[in-house]
Amino acid sequence: MSLRNPRWIVHLVLAMGAGFARAQDPSDRRAPEPAALTLDRVLTIAVEHHPLVEAAEARVRAARGSRGTAGTFPNPILTYQVENTAFPGGTAPAGLDRETSFFGTLPLESLWQRWPRVHAANDAILAAQADLALARRQVVLEAARAFYRVALAQVAAEGAGEIQQGVDSLIRYVGQRVEEGVASRGDLIRLEVERDRVAADRALQEAQLIQARATLAPFLNDSLPARLAYDDSPGEAAAALPPEEYFASRMLTSRPDILAAQARARAAASEVSVQRTLLVRQLGVTFGSKSIGGAPTMIAGVSVPMPLFDRNRGEVGRAAGERVALERELAWAERTARAEVAGAYAAARVLGAAVATLQQGSLERAATARRVA
Repeated sequence: MSLRNPRWIVHLVLAMGAGFARAQDPSDRRAPEPAALTLDRVLTIAVEHHPLVEAAEARVRAARGSRGTAGTFPNPILTYQVENTAFPGGTAPAGLDRETSFFGTLPLESLWQRWPRVHAANDAILAAQADLALARRQVVLEAARAFYRVALAQVAAEGAGEIQQGVDSLIRYVGQRVEEGVASRGDLIRLEVERDRVAADRALQEAQLIQARATLAPFLNDSLPARLAYDDSPGEAAAALPPEEYFASRMLTSRPDILAAQARARAAASEVSVQRTLLVRQLGVTFGSKSIGGAPTMIAGVSVPMPLFDRNRGEVGRAAGERVALERELAWAERTARAEVAGAYAAARVLGAAVATLQQGSLERAATARRVA
């Protein structure tokens, strides 16, 4: 019998050959190495050592430092002065007693502004913590995407290797039939050409695997095992989805970018209050003693500047504009998040139905076909 068109026979034999070879020699199936990394381990390492996460953590510490500064009470100013005394090398004026004064001044400006600054600093901490959660979320998503890219490339490379082994086995089989005079040498030559094509495809798959591993390596401190461990077993049936309103409401209270935008909007509102309190600056109280002719007297006073020219209107307007801008950005973030939730919910329903259909019979039929092969 002559093989007139070996290409479809190659694909048919290879489709059955992998399962047949594994059934004949179970040791051919490569088991995950002990040092292989799972997805959970990759995500843990990525979050613990990623520079962007560490930078977000540093910004949280910086925001806490600013909060400590905002809540600190002002330092008192101590003053000592001498009056009615002579210049160095001169003589004191006649008829004037020497006067010495010692008093302290407590600035009230920072006390007047303390609570608005504290509120703004607290909201800045919340924004920094939300940015940290967002950084971790992005790192996890990117690391998971890189992991599955490597896993897919790894599967493709291994599949290409198995296909090449199957073609080599088929060439040996057809070569024996050619020697027996049952098959033509032209069919053997066409199979050898097909093997060269399969070898080139295997080299391409291995190159893509190398590129995928290079994408994943930065998440693991540039150290990558020889092979990743992934679970290719069918999962359990997906649970029923809660209503869409459930995810929309949770989005406003748990999504990091929304929380960060909300905290920045509140911090901007507190900044407006801070700028309004700056209408009165350099406010302070003074208390001390003064000695005149050896008799001590008390000094007490209050210093209040008169805001005749500088009423800080420019900074109040700037802060108000920043508040409006951040509030509009918050509204846009919420609108975008709601649209993403709606799209993801609809996609999850479609994919969930597809998964249920596959689990009802497709996976079982595929497993049966593999066992038959």
